[in-house]
Amino acid sequence: MHPLPAAVQERDLYAVASAGTAELRGAGTALSSRELQILVLLDARTTVARIAERLNMPLEEALAVFSDLRRRGLIESATADSIAGIGDLFRMPLAPVAAAASAVQAGEEAGRGMSGLGRSGYYVTIARRRAVTQKPQEGRAYTVLVIDDDATITDLVQHYIEREGLPFRRASNREEIIAALRTRPVPDLALLDIMMPDADGFDVLARIRSHPVLKGMPVVMMSAVASREAVVKGLQLGADGYVTKPFTSESLMNAVRTVLGLARASR
Repeated sequence: MHPLPAAVQERDLYAVASAGTAELRGAGTALSSRELQILVLLDARTTVARIAERLNMPLEEALAVFSDLRRRGLIESATADSIAGIGDLFRMPLAPVAAAASAVQAGEEAGRGMSGLGRSGYYVTIARRRAVTQKPQEGRAYTVLVIDDDATITDLVQHYIEREGLPFRRASNREEIIAALRTRPVPDLALLDIMMPDADGFDVLARIRSHPVLKGMPVVMMSAVASREAVVKGLQLGADGYVTKPFTSESLMNAVRTVLGLARASR
């Protein structure tokens, strides 16, 4: 085991340990509401100080709570070892599907968005836009992961992403998805195709949303399937946006910028 640092620092990154995951999924828990809120927000990319800010919590109090959670083995430092569980992504149980009310909301949003799909080639749901934009750590640029088995499409997207000055990563099957997600830093955004030889995009999305480290990662579905049913399913499973193929460079990058909070999408 690696020795614990002397004290929790405000810029430290943490992930939920297996014991913490058990507390979150258990029928009952002895954790306080503050402790549960912290566990829910942990994603191995957000600093202690930023989580304290999001919870409107004094930093001194946050440092004390984090220290106690770490002492009890409920959280762990966000090192490469802490995300080793990503290797179990396709074997882990899935979180419950969205409630009926969420399904109705997704249907309403999809209905409003379908006209946008026709006009501009992309759709971003307002409901999933984050109130607090996740900033990259240590001054690095956002990292974008493209999960698609079509090499031509991926090459094209790589050109657009890198032209924007963003680091690019690619995956085309389950093995490559695991490898890309386990590579530090954890991607800040995934562009996810629906139909791949050994993976269904909706299943990948559901598994990302069920993983304690990956659950907060923005995901935009990127597919030729532009039906209302597909958009509803993606939104209900937690997609942050939906981009149709074929797409223009501007429509794709508008969606990327919108989800990452880099700029407003053009009308």
